[in-house]
Amino acid sequence: MAHRVLLVGGGTGGHVYPLVAVARALKDEAAKTGVSLELLMMGDGPVFERAARENGIRYATIIAPKLRRYASIGNVLDVFKVPFALLQSFIRLLFFMPDAVFAKGGYTCVFPVLAARFYFIPVYLHESDSIPGLANRMLARRSTLVFTAFASADQAFGALGRPTALVGNPFRAHLCTTDRVAAHTALKLDPAKKTMLIIGGSLGAVQLNDLVLEGLVRLVQKGYQVIHQTGEKNFAEVKKAVEQYMAEGATTYAPLIAAQYRVYPFLDESELAAAYGAADIAVTRASASVLTELACARKPMIVVPLPGSANDHQQANAAELAKYGAVVMDGANVSVQVLMAQVERMLEPTTYADLSNRIAAFAKPDAAAAIARVLLARP
Repeated sequence: MAHRVLLVGGGTGGHVYPLVAVARALKDEAAKTGVSLELLMMGDGPVFERAARENGIRYATIIAPKLRRYASIGNVLDVFKVPFALLQSFIRLLFFMPDAVFAKGGYTCVFPVLAARFYFIPVYLHESDSIPGLANRMLARRSTLVFTAFASADQAFGALGRPTALVGNPFRAHLCTTDRVAAHTALKLDPAKKTMLIIGGSLGAVQLNDLVLEGLVRLVQKGYQVIHQTGEKNFAEVKKAVEQYMAEGATTYAPLIAAQYRVYPFLDESELAAAYGAADIAVTRASASVLTELACARKPMIVVPLPGSANDHQQANAAELAKYGAVVMDGANVSVQVLMAQVERMLEPTTYADLSNRIAAFAKPDAAAAIARVLLARP
């Protein structure tokens, strides 16, 4: 009889891509141990569906109500989603009946976890951030074990009386191994030039987009190549601004932009692997998943935390990464001049080697495999 595992999460890439990493680890571990395995991912949102399809993982969507921590008519309207989310969760679990549920946190997980406990199915949570999220705090008392990535989160769940395992963040390790020259070739960039990756997470970041647009001409004139993920909803606006720059500088800097700037609404797995391989340095928000993948790729990084994130977890994540050599900048005060000065400092050969070695220590390569071994263990 097959061992069935339900993987639950959705919304942003920070909740989805760790599920993909665990799914791959489950397949590898099952193949090594001769276990017959069935997987199902359950969640919502375009990032969730794209990730499941790209990785050939069977998936089911859920209508999940979201609790917004600000006044919004959406909170009222989402109340009507509750009975549908409950019904979907109970039906999906009844027909799939997993041996274990792995929940990544976030509003998408609440009702599937409640249904799992109704059926007496063991639930395993994972908390990516240094400060536990609301959903995981609510669901922790119903869990068999909580996996964590930061010591502070591990201590917080321990204080709730829950068993924990500090394993790190599961990440897509295959993204971190692309050869530098091959990566530049794939992106039609010059491996002899220094390359910056600007990535605001799966949804993009307007603040980082504005920073790139403000400094783009100066960056390319200084010889930097830029790989820029804008977020799908911001792409058209950024592209329009870049096209205006190209028109204004048709006889001067436009050829430099064409040769040295690559812009994407969203980086799929092959593009992201190339971006990680090509980048010498990254400018990023403080999403735990992106930070972990960049650390695995040994990329020195400048972290600009999202202001006002839930529980201010991005600021806390960034503070933890600073211990490993990441440079943390306050978004309210960051400027193109300050950014370029930091980049130049960090790219000095001795400094760069030190930062690369320090940041690599943050990624725990065995995280996904450690979680998979627990999920495959028969009670």
